[in-house]
Amino acid sequence: SSLSDEEAIVYVNGWHDGTFVQRGVITSLKVIVCVNYWRDQRAAAMIDYDGPVTEKWGVPRLGNQPLPRA
Repeated sequence: SSLSDEEAIVYVNGWHDGTFVQRGVITSLKVIVCVNYWRDQRAAAMIDYDGPVTEKWGVPRLGNQPLPRA
């Protein structure tokens, strides 16, 4: 929390080439940030994303029901 922006960037980027655990932590953090960004309705409005087409087209949700087999 006491690092400058430049120092923080260098520190975090160092984890990309760090140990297995460090690389795993950085990758997990990126996934959490990206997933939650797309779930945020305020972000969706900024890029004119109006939601999944399944909701727009009225496709019913099947829950955990298995897909039909041919």
